[in-house]
Amino acid sequence: MFHSKVHRKLKNLSILNLVYSELNGSVLAELGNCQNLMMLMLSFNSLSGCLPEELSNLPTLTFSAEKNQLSGPLPPWLGKWNKVESLLLSSNRFSVPKYLSELPLMVVDLDSNNFTGRIPVSLWSSKNLMELSAGNNMLEGSLPVEIGNAVKLERLVLSNNRLKGSIPKEIGNLTAPSVLNVNLNFLEGYVPVEIGDCTGLTTLDLETTISVDQSR
Repeated sequence: MFHSKVHRKLKNLSILNLVYSELNGSVLAELGNCQNLMMLMLSFNSLSGCLPEELSNLPTLTFSAEKNQLSGPLPPWLGKWNKVESLLLSSNRFSVPKYLSELPLMVVDLDSNNFTGRIPVSLWSSKNLMELSAGNNMLEGSLPVEIGNAVKLERLVLSNNRLKGSIPKEIGNLTAPSVLNVNLNFLEGYVPVEIGDCTGLTTLDLETTISVDQSR
């Protein structure tokens, strides 16, 4: 990456795109000196280790680090990014944070990590969330009725996890989604007829469900 002295001189830098730059090693803590950096894109490299806390100083709107080898729990200081809209961290080795729902996120991409446990119920009450993709993890639990509160959600991908139970009828409250994919889980029971209220759907993948509720 850059020498540390370079970071000190780039105080007006607002966008840094290092995608496909053949980077390795750890993410430099000195990036936290770029006090106006709003978009930091480090995807498709070979970066490893944890995210340095110095990045918490950035006024981040978009952070992407997909397809690296980053690991460990997502650090609690991410909660300081109180304006972040896009957090793209798929295909790393992170573990799931409990505070995710506290961030004002519009786009969350956490595919192909080591996430376990349950999706925080409070995440479905987000007023900003438009896309949640957390496929190819080890998430457990069920889809709660609170999923119907995420009224701005346009894309939901939770495929290839360990979700159980049935799809709640409250899914019909989501009038905005174009993609709904929960295949390769352990879901069972009826597909609620209310899913027909999701009139914007262009992709619906419910491979693990068994029949359609025709009670109405």
